[in-house]
Amino acid sequence: RRVKMAAESTGFWRRVTGRGPGRAQPVTVEGGAKGNRKSFTAFDHSNSGAWSDGEDDLTLSHANGDVTPPPNNPTAPSSSSATAVRPQRSISQPKPPTSHSTAASAKPASSKPQARSIQRQNSSSSLPPTSDQSHHFIASVASNHQRRSSSELRTRDEMRLDKFAQCLSAPSIDMKKLKELSWSGCPAEHRHTVWMLLSGYAPANASRREVTLQRKRDEYRGFVDQYYSTRLEPGNDKTFHQIEIDVIRTSPLTKTFQQDSMKEMLERILYIWAIRHPASGYVQGMNDLVTPFFAVFMYPHTGVDISECVVANIAQDIRDTIEADAFWCFSRLLDGIQDNYTAQQPGVQRKTQALEELVMRVDRPLFDHLQECGVTVMQFAFRWINCLLMREMPLRCTVRLWDTYLAETDGFADFHVYVCAAFLTTFSEQIRTKFGIDELMPALQSLPTASWSNKEVDLVLAEAYRWKFMFADSQKHLGASN
Repeated sequence: RRVKMAAESTGFWRRVTGRGPGRAQPVTVEGGAKGNRKSFTAFDHSNSGAWSDGEDDLTLSHANGDVTPPPNNPTAPSSSSATAVRPQRSISQPKPPTSHSTAASAKPASSKPQARSIQRQNSSSSLPPTSDQSHHFIASVASNHQRRSSSELRTRDEMRLDKFAQCLSAPSIDMKKLKELSWSGCPAEHRHTVWMLLSGYAPANASRREVTLQRKRDEYRGFVDQYYSTRLEPGNDKTFHQIEIDVIRTSPLTKTFQQDSMKEMLERILYIWAIRHPASGYVQGMNDLVTPFFAVFMYPHTGVDISECVVANIAQDIRDTIEADAFWCFSRLLDGIQDNYTAQQPGVQRKTQALEELVMRVDRPLFDHLQECGVTVMQFAFRWINCLLMREMPLRCTVRLWDTYLAETDGFADFHVYVCAAFLTTFSEQIRTKFGIDELMPALQSLPTASWSNKEVDLVLAEAYRWKFMFADSQKHLGASN
């Protein structure tokens, strides 16, 4: 009755003259005019919907793998019979008949109920998989997904390597493009070249690069010959004594930095820099800032991680080259943050104040907890600013962090403040819920980062970049009182 009422309604079915799959076609009944009232049976025969004759056969043929692709532009011939003619589908030559395919081919195309019965019979005849089969299927899918993910990851890494290789092989390197590539991390194979370029030590022009590098290396050897012999003279001996003490403490978890050859290289670099920069001289913490350059510049000559290097086994001329390159890149780094190390260290104080204001804005519950415990940001963040978080995370993470710092404008100065805030708020919940007045300061000085990898560093950098985008151009808003 409802179908009949719907058919009588003029507004229920939208009149569309075009033909298409799944659309009811006009029916011409003998002895009647087009559009006259028709029974549900006539309407059903005229509807090429989801259970049309051809689709029943096509479904069964799909199950047997016997379908060939339909023509690109199938046409439907017109007919004046009571049942509209549907577009024909091309079916490939059947395979040797099975019980189901034989049954399907034996039924006339107009018997839809029988065809649906055959389809249900076909689907119900296949038994559900056993538990072992299900486990095997799940394991197979997981294995295929893992292989595909590994393959995609290798493909991305290869594409990334190609981009770096193309950029670095240009006669004159596009520094903007190199910074964009390096922001997300540098491949180990190209990191030493990228760092020298982004530090401003190596020129972008390939024709002048080798000559310039050789001249700078010779210049450093001249500094060593000129100044290093004065390290025990009155006025210089105290500086060198402090350097000796700090070099012994440098990266204690990495045995390579405890080797005598490495200690000598560190002492020369730090002493020469201190002598040539009397305004600041040597300041504790500078010794940590040299280690990432050694880790990066040794890799091309050893092919192994810095923790596995035996410095004495490296040829002397190569060690001289590594030492000179590390000195000049270290000098370029300190040129951008030298106010961190001058009298009263105004750079550290200014950055610590900015960090405090930023934490107050982005994580007020954490800021309030620090205030309630009587802990100021200066108490724990002084070392973060002074040593660029090097004592807070593994060396491998610092190297990844510096990829981005070198690609950022003033990365070691301004952007570092946002990174410190993101680093602190990473542990916000633990700090607020687990540590009170007595435990808070020790916890802040030994946050759990020993197991960190590039993944955690990338998350910190992403959050820092988001906050820089929000606040960097709104210093008044950032410093406004709440």
